[in-house]
Amino acid sequence: MFMPRAIFSPRDLFHNARNNLLLANQNLIDHLAFDIQTLPDEKPASDLVSYHMVMRLARSLLQQQGVSGCRWQFQIMQVPPLETPSESMTILVSPELQA
Repeated sequence: MFMPRAIFSPRDLFHNARNNLLLANQNLIDHLAFDIQTLPDEKPASDLVSYHMVMRLARSLLQQQGVSGCRWQFQIMQVPPLETPSESMTILVSPELQA
């Protein structure tokens, strides 16, 4: 998930629900990336609670965009700052799932 620079207004100093939700979503993905890196070799990522939470997040984002009846998957990449993403940075690719 890429988070663009937030748009602020004076009201946002007190309550900024949209940006708070985006930060929580990014934190969930970061948590999954950490869990994957510390996962024992014999244990599949699908056993992780954070994996299921990210899968639900991805499914809800698809539903918000009105996507249905298609197959989809997500991937988690570890991209260092200011670098262009490449396939070698992928740490997880989900199986294809039905929307």
